[in-house]
This record gives sequence, C-alpha cells and structure tokens, in this order.
Amino acid sequence: MKRQIFASAMLASMLTLACGAPAMAAGKADRAREAIAAANGKIDAAASAGAGVAATDRLAHAREALATAREDLAAGKKEESIEAANHASALADEAIGMTQHAKAAQTAQQIEAARAQTNMAQGQAADAQAQAADANERAASAAQSAQASAAQAADARAAASAAAATPSAPQAAPPAAVVSTTVTTHETH
Repeated sequence: MKRQIFASAMLASMLTLACGAPAMAAGKADRAREAIAAANGKIDAAASAGAGVAATDRLAHAREALATAREDLAAGKKEESIEAANHASALADEAIGMTQHAKAAQTAQQIEAARAQTNMAQGQAADAQAQAADANERAASAAQSAQASAAQAADARAAASAAAATPSAPQAAPPAAVVSTTVTTHETH
C-alpha cells in the first residue's frame, strides 16, 4: 500500500509538471509577445515624436533589439525574447526622453530669443521716445525764437511807421564855405 501511495504521489507530481509546463511555457510566450508589443508601441511613439539625431541612433538600436526579440520568440527562446523586447523598450524610452529634452531645450531657446527681441524692441522704443522728446524740445525752442523774431520785426515795423509819420524838421543848409583869397603883388622894376 505504501508503494501504491508513493506511486500515486509520483504520478500526480508528474502530471502536474506535465500539465503545468505547457501552461508556464504558454505564459512565457504570452509575456514575450506582450513585451514585443510594448516595445513596438514605444518605438512607434519615439519615431512619431520626431526623434533628433542622437535619439535616431537609440531608435535604430531599439529596432534591432526588437527584431532580435521577434527572432528569439520564433526560435522558442522565450526568456531571451522577453529580455530583448525589454531592452528594445528601454532604448525607445531613452529615445523619447532625448527627444523631449531636445524639444524642451529648443523651446527654451526660442523663448530666450523672443525675450531678447522684446528687450531690443523696448530699447529701440525708448531711444525713439528720447529722440522724439529731443525733437519736441528743439521745435519748442525754434518756436520761441520765431516768436521773438516776429516780435522784433513788429517792433521794427512800428518804429519805421512812427518815423515815417512824424514830419521831419527842416534841415539846415550846410554852412557856406568860406573862401579867402590872398592877392600878392610884386612890383617890378
């Protein structure tokens, strides 16, 4: 009877192993397929994100690792397939991170350029305002000079009119020139 119990236990263990192994194997194959699908999705996301030059290299390596994962799964190397798919996924994540970093740097650069342009425009506006104020000051000075000149001209016209309206006193004749003549005679003998 001990022998039968032992044989039954042995048979049950073997059946469990025999039935469990395909389930575990199928589980690994499913995990490999899921890992490959996840890696493929990340690679597609990295490619559509517009990977830059440095990220393109990572993306190429990710595609190579994904191809290896597919080959390993087809060859029945499920563990290696999962490993390769996870590696492809990690490389795709790096490519996405690099792309996001590059885009953030580019955006920061554009913001800085916009700020510089704004500062330059504000400086030019301040210069233009200063020039306009200077021109206004010169115009006001010119207007004051013009008013002063107009007042002097009016004064001169008034003086000329007054002088023309006032009869002038008869002018005395110039003094007569006194001519003296000296006569010298000489007697001759």
